[in-house]
Amino acid sequence: MSFSSSLSFLGATCANSALWQMQRWENFSHTEMSCPHCGEYYHDPDFMDCLQKARQICARPFRINSAHRCSLYNAHIGGAPFSTHLRLAVDIDLHGHDRDNLYAVCCAVGFRGFGFYHTFLHIDKGRERHWYSNEKARKLWKI
Repeated sequence: MSFSSSLSFLGATCANSALWQMQRWENFSHTEMSCPHCGEYYHDPDFMDCLQKARQICARPFRINSAHRCSLYNAHIGGAPFSTHLRLAVDIDLHGHDRDNLYAVCCAVGFRGFGFYHTFLHIDKGRERHWYSNEKARKLWKI
């Protein structure tokens, strides 16, 4: 497959997934789940199904601070070299959410990786793990 036909294939895949997403993941846009640097999109239906279910259970909007990142953008912002954001992870702004309820719901729907920060919760479907951004976040979350 030539480079130009690869681009056409990727464009068609993104367009098709965006249409599917609008029907299946009504609370999340293709843009907010894509890399803000280049627009690259990582398609993971299982992740998105869990995210949509968590959003429906919480019955509150999720403001996504960060979702997929290309490797260049991830390095530029100081992201971990093997960050799950290189595939798909989200950082959910805590404003308007009860942090304990948000965490419990995200656990219940199948997320396994959690990063606890002062102003947001990182969630992913990678290996089971928990970390705190700093001591202030550890005291705030108490998990």
